[in-house]
Amino acid sequence: MSDHDPYDWRNYDLSDYPEEFAEEFKRILEVNRQHAARDPAEVAAEAKLPARRKFAPIQEAVAPTITKAFVYGEYGSFEELQGSAEVLFEPDPTDRVLQQAFAMFEEIAGDDEDVSHDLRYALTCLLTAALNGQTRSVYRQAAIEKATLRGLSARAEASATIIMRAQAIADELWGRDITRSIRVGDMADLVYARLLDEASAPSQVPELERVRKWIRNVAPAYAKRPGRPSGKS
Repeated sequence: MSDHDPYDWRNYDLSDYPEEFAEEFKRILEVNRQHAARDPAEVAAEAKLPARRKFAPIQEAVAPTITKAFVYGEYGSFEELQGSAEVLFEPDPTDRVLQQAFAMFEEIAGDDEDVSHDLRYALTCLLTAALNGQTRSVYRQAAIEKATLRGLSARAEASATIIMRAQAIADELWGRDITRSIRVGDMADLVYARLLDEASAPSQVPELERVRKWIRNVAPAYAKRPGRPSGKS
């Protein structure tokens, strides 16, 4: 096996494997190649998604048994395969179906190495199919989570943008308030009207009360005084 391209199936000896098994191995290599070519920061961020975090221990527990078969042609023992099956299928502790099934496989194999090999190969294929199915399901869920987080981030960014715009308008108008007469409440009305004028749709502008809270952070001291300025009707 060459060490210059671990994702090239031609660097592996697949001559002893059935065609279906070899094709699945090639597909996994290509998926890994595409994964390795992605931005490491993006990959690390996706690994932190809830669905991926929950699935990671399962994948890490099962993958070695399957990888050993793909890479070295060494099928796991019945005990190893049973352990992987219990991780994948998460049976109820009181349910002994898996234990009974593997006990039967071992009984059928007996001392016949050929039968044992064929049964362990078949079980490895079954576990591979189960792991791949769960992986696809997890990645679909992770994609949904990623899109949801992206939407939340976009909304948070939009909210931050409109807050800064409201404060910028208020700061500009108070800067021109040479009579020092515009209180926070009156300024909120002015800013709200400007935001409505600038927005492409009224729904993009938040409630007046929220605008009042935002601009209070940039209001000069006189604008925060209670009551109305003298001479103002």
